[in-house]
This record gives sequence, structure tokens and C-alpha cells, in this order.
Amino acid sequence: MQKLARLLYQRKVFGLVPVGSKQVTTIRLRLPVAPDRLELYRSLLPPELEMPAVPRIYFYVSEFNGTYPVRIEGGYREAAVCLRAGCKRDSKTELEKGGWFPLEMPVSAKSALDSGLMMGYPKYMAEISLLAGDGGYDSAVQVEGRDFFRMHYDQAEVEVTALEEEEMTVPFYLVVGGWINIMQNEVVEQNSFTCRPGMISLSVNSKARWTGLLDSPELKGPGVLKIITGRFNLTRRSR
Repeated sequence: MQKLARLLYQRKVFGLVPVGSKQVTTIRLRLPVAPDRLELYRSLLPPELEMPAVPRIYFYVSEFNGTYPVRIEGGYREAAVCLRAGCKRDSKTELEKGGWFPLEMPVSAKSALDSGLMMGYPKYMAEISLLAGDGGYDSAVQVEGRDFFRMHYDQAEVEVTALEEEEMTVPFYLVVGGWINIMQNEVVEQNSFTCRPGMISLSVNSKARWTGLLDSPELKGPGVLKIITGRFNLTRRSR
């Protein structure tokens, strides 16, 4: 069944996927990549995608509540490691602006895993937490009982550059069997939006090749906490 679904998703069509959630809470950190690591960066992108004007590696942990059409009791959580990329086949997005190519995308719910794999997302199961406390927000991602990465957010008056890169409508590029699935949220209804800059501490425990883009396993930089309520439909354009 999963192979059949993947074949269907490789067809060159425009489609609306009526899935989403009513509230998203997320902490996000984007980090620049040093010039001497751009060869590694290029090798991590599929040949179908282009190097971006400003290479960045992107970490986030998100919690989704009020999911539809499949209701997930208690919501679910998703984490990701992504690279900024351009896509010449994306006629709706300027090449210089581009979108995100996900390297890893652990999730906490089986239904989110199954639907994501059908579309081409690199999803797998993990234990993921995102908790508010006196000191801000703490998140942890564990895969098969071991730490993968942790993030801690403290609200602070800091400048976070290029915030437009984090908007809900920025596309994700999924390369599947020579096709590119361009996944992009369409805002149907937005009830409230909170964006709070702050400092985010990141701790990574992985031997994946992309860790070579980082200065060290322990990093800190300006990021954001976002809380969004409303409704979004996920569109897919295959090229």
C-alpha cells in the first residue's frame, strides 16, 4: 500500500491535501553555514535543487493540536533538520528566496509518519517533547532511547534576521524518484499569531554527515517561539 501511495504521489499533478491543525507551537533556530563547508552543503542537497543565496541549516520542534481530518488525541510533535535550497522548477517562488529541503524529520505519531512517508518526507518515529517552564521552553528529541537533539528557548530582545524564511507558507522541496514534490501551506484562516524572539541553545548528538556543517555539537543563537492558531491546507505541486 505504501509503495502504491508513493507512486501516486510521484505523478505530475497539482493537489490540495486537506490536512492541518488548529494550533501550532514551535521553537525554531536557523544557523549560517561557514564558507569552507559549502562543498559539504552542496553534496547534501539533491542535484535537482540549487544552492541558496544564503546557506542555512534549520532546526525546529513543533507541536500540533486539533489535527484534521484525522484527529490525534493529545496532538503530536514533529522535529526537523533542514537545509535552505533553491528550486528552478518552482514557478511560484523566486529562486533567490527558495525553500527548505528536509534531511531528517522525526515525528511522535504513527499517522503523521505514514502520511509523511507517502509524500516523500524523511519521517521516522521518535520520542519528542516540547514543554513550557519558568525559564522558557525546553524540547528534546530521542530516537530509539538516545538523545538526538535538544533545544532550550529563553525570551530575549534579540534581532532574528530573515524571519520571512520561517513563515508557514515557505515551501518544502521533497525529491522523490526524479520528481520534486513542492509542499506548501495555504492559509485558509488565521485566528492569532505570536512570534517571540529569543536565544536558543542547541545540543546535537548525531554522527550524520550534516553535523559537519556545525561549529560544534553545542551551539547558541537567536531564534523564535511561534504560537499560531487557525487553519492551513497543505498544497502539493509536483514537477
